[in-house]
Amino acid sequence: MISLIVVAIQNYRLNQEVKRRQQVEAELLASEAHHRALINALPDLIMRINRDGIYLEFLASPDFPVLGELQNWVGTHITDRLPPDIAQKRLEALQKALATQSIETYEHTLLIDGNKQIEQVRVVPCSADEVLMLVQNISDRKQAEARLQMSEQRFRRAIAMAPFPIMIHAEDGEVLHINGTWTELTGFTQKDLPTTQVWAQLAYGERATEMLETVIAKNYSLASRGDEDTQTINIAKGKQRIWQFSSAPLEKLADGRRIAITMAVDITQSCQTEKALRDSEERYRSIYNQAAVGLANGTLDGKFVDANPRFYEMLGYSREELLAKPISEITHPDDRDQSQVMAHRLFTNEVLYLFHEKRYLRKNGSFFWSNTGVSIVKDAQGNPQHTLAVIQDISDRIKAEEKLKHDAFHDALTGLPNRSLLMERLELALKRVKRHHETQLAVMFLDLDNFKVINDSLGHSVGDRLLLAISTRLKGVIRETDLAARLGGDEFVILLEEIGDLAEATMVAERVLEVLQTPLNIANQRLFPGVSIGIALSRQQHHYIASELLRDADVAMYDAKRRGRGQYVVFDSTMHLQVVQRLHLENKLHRALENEEFSLYYQPIVNLKTQKIEAFEALLRWQHPEEGLMLPDRFIDIAQEIGLIAPIDEWVLRTACQQLVLWQTHFPEHSPGININFLGEHLKESLLVKLEKVLAVHRPVDNSLMIEITESMLVQDYETTQPLLNQLKHFGVGVVIDNFGAGYSCLRHLHQLPVKALKIDQGFVSSMELNGVNQIIAESIITMCQSLGLTTIAAGVKTRQQLHWLKEIGCNAVQGDYCAEPMGVEEATDLLAQEQSFQRPHFPRDASE
Repeated sequence: MISLIVVAIQNYRLNQEVKRRQQVEAELLASEAHHRALINALPDLIMRINRDGIYLEFLASPDFPVLGELQNWVGTHITDRLPPDIAQKRLEALQKALATQSIETYEHTLLIDGNKQIEQVRVVPCSADEVLMLVQNISDRKQAEARLQMSEQRFRRAIAMAPFPIMIHAEDGEVLHINGTWTELTGFTQKDLPTTQVWAQLAYGERATEMLETVIAKNYSLASRGDEDTQTINIAKGKQRIWQFSSAPLEKLADGRRIAITMAVDITQSCQTEKALRDSEERYRSIYNQAAVGLANGTLDGKFVDANPRFYEMLGYSREELLAKPISEITHPDDRDQSQVMAHRLFTNEVLYLFHEKRYLRKNGSFFWSNTGVSIVKDAQGNPQHTLAVIQDISDRIKAEEKLKHDAFHDALTGLPNRSLLMERLELALKRVKRHHETQLAVMFLDLDNFKVINDSLGHSVGDRLLLAISTRLKGVIRETDLAARLGGDEFVILLEEIGDLAEATMVAERVLEVLQTPLNIANQRLFPGVSIGIALSRQQHHYIASELLRDADVAMYDAKRRGRGQYVVFDSTMHLQVVQRLHLENKLHRALENEEFSLYYQPIVNLKTQKIEAFEALLRWQHPEEGLMLPDRFIDIAQEIGLIAPIDEWVLRTACQQLVLWQTHFPEHSPGININFLGEHLKESLLVKLEKVLAVHRPVDNSLMIEITESMLVQDYETTQPLLNQLKHFGVGVVIDNFGAGYSCLRHLHQLPVKALKIDQGFVSSMELNGVNQIIAESIITMCQSLGLTTIAAGVKTRQQLHWLKEIGCNAVQGDYCAEPMGVEEATDLLAQEQSFQRPHFPRDASE
């Protein structure tokens, strides 16, 4: 009986080994990753050998003792390394396996380091020209079998200690023995399982009868061996396990009953793992196919293996069309070299993964930008298998970045390069000039002459269209290698590179002047913008600093405007001195308010009927610490440019109102008014805020404070201006239109505005000739004002003849040097005191004189 049990166990283990090997081979074919994992877990050595007996590969777990040495055998012949008898046996088994395409198994004994080792060799054909030799050291097993044959006690102990469940049972159902592993895994002892019928009932429940008849009963046939049978069984505490059974018949007992041995392998964990792997694969495939980004697998030589629907939709190909193409074919030609460099870094392990932006070609010939991340999928040994690429379409982002980059260096309105791009180009051009002294460059600074008038009178939309039209004309004048840029507002710059001399720059300037003299038809208007141009040459003044060269061209442009506009001026060194002087003036101007250097002078406005002072116009003066008393025409434009006009305006309002209140207090019977010439460019809400703030402290008699504004302020935005003027009236402040007739006429709005007086521009008075055109215009203005009930004030009166004539045509008041020059506050106060004492003015000189 013992010998039968030994044989059965031996056969069982051999059968298990064969079947396990077959399973390994199937898994090797199914999954390279599983193959590698299994190899790592095996204690055996696997050799891949070709038909000629040449070793191709050695596979074993990393801790196999001589694996490193065996790797040196690759490429050698079987007979090169082995004893002749063993080598001959291997060659014969190899040739037979290839000839029959069946598995050949044999054993041989080796002496290794003086120790006998028994090996089992299985030769498995894997192709027409290659085999796998699986070598297993079975010395231990042989010794164990020998020991089992020698000792029944040791055999039982081996069964008891077996790591897998074992049951020995008789054909009448009696359970003769179960080992500890069976009890450990099921929770049932041998007392709980007296018969196989009880076991079947506990393990299979409703299927107990079927299992007894179809499975357990046949295990007693000596003519057969029990096949592996996988079943789900019930164990203690209501749990279940999955076992893989294998049974074999043994010798009969002394009483004649047949017996069998049933062994099992608990594969619950492996089944759960396999299910988890299947579920994981399904989830991965689902994610792969439904991903919102493109996914693609490729071979290491640049061919597609797989791709998800999103990727071939992005390209416009079907899946079959895409997989038939090499990756390089759908890569933009300009990106192929970069892609090869990146792939080389990846394949040489310089990086583990990489991200780069590249363009893919669609089927229709267009392309899209992508952010592509690529990594290499490796097997268990770290050998590269294939690539995995994640492709995200970033075309919208690239377009947005390109637009942002374009916008950062180009003017939003005209599309011309802006200051940033101009300065970048200019600096590069200057570097080239420095290296090549035979060439030079020129910077032309352009400023439109009449743009402000056009913009204020016709509106910003017309102004914008005008700038667009001018931009187009400028681009038509210059070469493709030159650059036209817009700095802002109505300022443009032309950069002329690689010119021979000044004549080339002036020729371009003349062409610009010529093309801008041609009228532009915009919004049913014929516009003549005109332009002033300043030119600065790099080589002429040895300039190699971009900002200084641009500054010099700007200075020359301002000089062109001072000379009468509509012309060009070339920068020279004297202009730089003027710039320095202007800068000095700006610095002093910043401290003028703080140092109380401003003062108001007052010029009388005389009533022609009463010949008394009706009001004073408050005129700003600056007591410059170095240059003395300075008139506004020297510094007002500068103050406007550097942002000081608002605080100066407020100071003028506050000082004039304070003085007006003092005069009204000291001369209550005949206190004059004060006219303030508003310095700002536009009539804005800020004026009302300042005025309300000042009037809260210094409140003069109503309508004694008058604000003078120009016609252009009225017409630039009538809808906004009218409520502001009404608010001035609400404050008790009158409005005088200054320089009437010099600008665009506001006659159609005049009767709707709360205006008290018109000041006739001095150009119609100081230069008038009797019976001339100016005289006719002045008479017409006075006649109109009489009809509208407005007071007329003639400015710039210098002669007695002008005074008499103005009085004859009905002008109400005059102002000018003939009556009195602007004077300080003390002199103006003395004049008012004299007028009160003598009851008649000492000016203007009596017309009878």
